[in-house]
This record gives sequence, structure tokens and C-alpha cells, in this order.
Amino acid sequence: MLVGCLKELTLFETSLSLGFKGVDVNINQRVEKGHHRIENRQVYTVPVSQISVLHEQDDWVGLKTVVMVVRSIQHWNKITNEVQFYISSLKSDANKIGSAIRQHWGIENSLHWTLDVTFHEDESRIRSLHSPQNFALLHFSNWQR
Repeated sequence: MLVGCLKELTLFETSLSLGFKGVDVNINQRVEKGHHRIENRQVYTVPVSQISVLHEQDDWVGLKTVVMVVRSIQHWNKITNEVQFYISSLKSDANKIGSAIRQHWGIENSLHWTLDVTFHEDESRIRSLHSPQNFALLHFSNWQR
């Protein structure tokens, strides 16, 4: 899938440098502040019809949109930049897709917090051989009771 990602990166970089001239792009920008950080998130969505061909595109039944999310995060005095790509069966709507992505990661972060508080996973030193998998199974089966 790396080949596909490189093609999308090139598509978005080229289109961005040209101001998306001639490209049907939908853009949404959000700024969130809290917990000593400022996150600037830009979501770009482009219909698949605007892209020549994705790597193994026929394997993605119902694929409609390619998404690029650009994040700039300032935490205290440190700034990090991230670029992530997604594909979606939703129509090209940066606001809707951006909200879905944000909700997904909110759930992931909440789950991580719960696991850390309940099982002290961040304090765990179980990191070698089969130990992580074995203890994950034990935690999961214990949680199911």
C-alpha cells in the first residue's frame, strides 16, 4: 500500500502547490486547544474520480474518496507535524470525514486511558518474546468476566 500512499502524497502536494486548480477538493480546518496543546487540523478530501488510478483500486469496492489530514500540534514549546492518508466509501465531504476520523481517534485514546488505568499498561515492562500477547489474552479474558 506504500506505493498508493506515495501517489496520493504526490497528488496532494502538487494540487496544494497549485491551489487545487482544476481539482474537486473539499477542505475543512479546525483548531482545538486544551491540555497545554494547540492542534491545527486540515482535512482535504478528493473524489477518487479525480485521481488517475490508485494501487489495486479494483480491490476497494465502493471506494469514493481519498483523504489527507495535515496536523500541526504545538505542545508546550514543541511543534510536531503529521500527514495521514485515508480512503473512504463516503462521498467527498471534509467536514463529515474529518469528524469521523476525530471520533475514531477519540475512542482509541479513551480506550487506551481505560486500559492504562485498569491494567496499568503504561507501567508494564512485559515487552519481549510472547509475553505481550499472552498477557493481553489474560487481560481480555479477565475483563470479559
